[in-house]
Amino acid sequence: MNTHSFAVALLAALLAVLTLASSAWAECAWVLWEFRQDRQKDQPPTSEWMIVRAFPEESACRSLAKKKLDDEEAVSRKMPRGLVLRDTDDDSVRADLKLYDRRLLRLYRAVCVPAPLDPREPKGGGR
Repeated sequence: MNTHSFAVALLAALLAVLTLASSAWAECAWVLWEFRQDRQKDQPPTSEWMIVRAFPEESACRSLAKKKLDDEEAVSRKMPRGLVLRDTDDDSVRADLKLYDRRLLRLYRAVCVPAPLDPREPKGGGR
C-alpha cells in the first residue's frame, strides 16, 4: 500500500467514525445537567455544572433527574439539624434542592434541556 492509498483509507475511516458519532448524538435530544453549589460560613461559595447523560426522549431524562434528586435528598436528610426544601418547575424541567444546617447551604439542581441548549449560559441577549 503506498502513502496515497493509506491516506485515502485513513481519511475514509475517520469520516465514517465522525458520521456515526454525529448520528448517535443526534438521537440524543435531551441532556441532563447537574448543578451543585455549596456555601459554607466564612468561605467563598463553590459551584459546578456537569453533564450527567444524554437521552433520546424527554421522559427518560426527567425520570433520571427525579431519581438523582430523590437520592440527593435522602442523603441530605441524614444531616444533623438539616432542612431540605424542594421546588420543582415542570415547565423548565428543573428541580431545586436546598439543604441547610448551621454551617452549610447547598443548592442542587437537575435540569433537562434540549441537546443544543446550555443551562450555564445567561438568559437574554443584553450586553
